[in-house]
Amino acid sequence: MNPAENYTYRYLETDDLDQYNALLRYTFQVTEDELTATGWKDDEIKQSKFPVLERADVLGCFDGENLVSQFAVYPLKMNIYDAVYHVGFVTSVCTYPEYTGNGIMKRLTIQGLTPGPMLFKTNKVLVYTIFLGMFVANTIMVLLGFSCIRLFTKVLSVPKTILTPIIFILCVVGSYAMRSNFYDVGTMLIAGVIGWLMGKVKIPTSPAILGLILGPMAEKNFRTALLKSSGNPVVFFNTPICWFFLALIAFTLFGAVRGQLKKKN
Repeated sequence: MNPAENYTYRYLETDDLDQYNALLRYTFQVTEDELTATGWKDDEIKQSKFPVLERADVLGCFDGENLVSQFAVYPLKMNIYDAVYHVGFVTSVCTYPEYTGNGIMKRLTIQGLTPGPMLFKTNKVLVYTIFLGMFVANTIMVLLGFSCIRLFTKVLSVPKTILTPIIFILCVVGSYAMRSNFYDVGTMLIAGVIGWLMGKVKIPTSPAILGLILGPMAEKNFRTALLKSSGNPVVFFNTPICWFFLALIAFTLFGAVRGQLKKKN
């Protein structure tokens, strides 16, 4: 089955403006409430991208009547050696993540499966097979991790005169390999100096590292939750599992503070 047969493609019209705006707001993680808070009016929000539909050719991909992906092409003229060429400038490429052509979504579509909530009802065996495979893989990783702890700790017995240069080289290579940019290497060096200074003044570096790693993930999911709830923060308190995790966070913080107070006393 060809996945492309499930979709239709056409140029967007003024009747598609609401869906076009919604797709852009989702892509840039902006809610209507946030726009209103900065001074936007309802009519301005609804008509914000209307000029784009007038000036550009916006091609949309539809799943039934729902717009799932689009890109805009602005007509331009280029004068090269007194010859005028009509070209297009492609911009505003947006796609809902569940319709991207990468990863598991693409593989499910190729197999004739439709990603979405109904997948759990119509293809239970496949879904639970995937879950079981992930559970087995993670279990094996945990067992291997615990069994190799003693081997991994042997790294600490390596003299610092040997270990430090190796770590430094790996940090430089890794930071440059991400985007092939020396700016990232400089950022890494500055972060290293900051970490060294934090150690000198006895500020724990572990929370800062966890914050740098988990912070962007938490912020992204926080904004996604607000976007899906139209900016209503009640979404973080309206289910039992929300209260369970909030209580777990409070318990963890209370335990940490209590432990520090006991050490001081």
